[in-house]
Amino acid sequence: MKNECDYKGTHYILVHNNWMDEYGVAVLSGKEQQELYDYLLKEAGANYLPYHQLNTEFEEAVSRENDDLADRIGKVIIERAECAKEYCQIRWFLPRMTSFYRHKHRPQLAVEYAEDYINGYNTLIKSSALFVSLAAAYLDMCDITKSKECVKMAQECEKNKLGEFSIELTNVIKRLRRVEDHHAD
Repeated sequence: MKNECDYKGTHYILVHNNWMDEYGVAVLSGKEQQELYDYLLKEAGANYLPYHQLNTEFEEAVSRENDDLADRIGKVIIERAECAKEYCQIRWFLPRMTSFYRHKHRPQLAVEYAEDYINGYNTLIKSSALFVSLAAAYLDMCDITKSKECVKMAQECEKNKLGEFSIELTNVIKRLRRVEDHHAD
């Protein structure tokens, strides 16, 4: 996806995660920044790009620490999948979004975002990855009870696998035990 666009008669360039006009003046308003991201995504045909290409764009925005663009692309992916009733895409990408929010120190947003979809689609989007990410987000917020519930749901999702739990689930279980031990002292 390109890093420039013409919008409302002005040429804008995305420089170090900030929109600048052709004279190098930064767009200061958060609302204007979001409008430019939305316009860029629309201009790029985000609603028509294959999911793997959108995911690549998401990963690139994350690696450039362009949180606003990554957030917008992630929401496009999930909203498009929701409209098309492609629940496997939601099940696949929702854990990425919750992980993204957690890494940006926004576990509450991760929980709220995921729970909206869980409440709406329940079994259609359940996955171990989603519940592991939620368990970690609840731990980030020091909610041990909710974290345990999510760990149990992740274990339930993985119960048909042979052998041990996934490394991610195992790590969250270890972290949960450390937090419980710390609170017991």
